[in-house]
Amino acid sequence: MDSEDFVFSSDYPDAEKTLYDISYDSAHDLHMTKSNILAYDFDKIKGDYTRKLHKSEDGVDSVDAIWFQAEKCKVVFIEFKNGESFSPRALKDKMRDSLLINCDITNRQITDTRRNAEFIVVYNKDAKPIKKEENVFEIVQDSKSRDKIKSYFLKKADAEFIRWGLEKYIGVYFESVHTFNQEEFEVYLKECL
Repeated sequence: MDSEDFVFSSDYPDAEKTLYDISYDSAHDLHMTKSNILAYDFDKIKGDYTRKLHKSEDGVDSVDAIWFQAEKCKVVFIEFKNGESFSPRALKDKMRDSLLINCDITNRQITDTRRNAEFIVVYNKDAKPIKKEENVFEIVQDSKSRDKIKSYFLKKADAEFIRWGLEKYIGVYFESVHTFNQEEFEVYLKECL
């Protein structure tokens, strides 16, 4: 499969923006990433998509961005979460609806995204610290140091801690799923380039 199969720039040219711009959180007046990588504002695409169908966009959720990694023939769905109040259910709704919209627009199937797509949630680790119930290191007291130690050992084990139960969608809808704090996302981007 060619990366051109997933690109829809001719249908949505005004949706192309930098990740820096797409990640802007107006409620807190900050950007979730510093990256100037070009991606698509998928919230805008969702609005255009539903208008073309003469439907309201109110009942449809979407991720913030879709980034096409042409050299790897990958599609990356990205949701930025800066605040405290969001639910795993809302993330799953955004995942599902974005996947369906993207597949419809690009005339692709889920089997394609299972082989060539990633889903990423970028979160603010101060606003959404890892909770005790999520933590695989439950016997250790909650602290930023514990989170650093956990990350160190997971990296050593070549494993990744995926939050909010999203790991179950690996191999079902996506090739891979990640939940990165802002710093981890910046490292991920550097590794991709």
